[in-house]
Amino acid sequence: MPGQHRRRERARRRVEAWSAAHMTGRWNHVFSTEDRRELRTYLDELTRTGTVRAEDVRVDVLCGRPAHTTHYQVSVRTPEPEA
Repeated sequence: MPGQHRRRERARRRVEAWSAAHMTGRWNHVFSTEDRRELRTYLDELTRTGTVRAEDVRVDVLCGRPAHTTHYQVSVRTPEPEA
């Protein structure tokens, strides 16, 4: 197929660039809740203020079972200090 090699190469470069940007630094836990609406409100506030980029936010969903409710944790990536 014409152009397939070029598309694969661009996709590989995008993945490498994303990996390099997200492999440095560490994730700091900043918020935790069991209420999905509270989570959405917190995330909206984070993005509205512009203090954190969307790609620097991670939401972990700890799955619930009948005995335990679903729990949401928000972490923000903090870059490593320059040496």
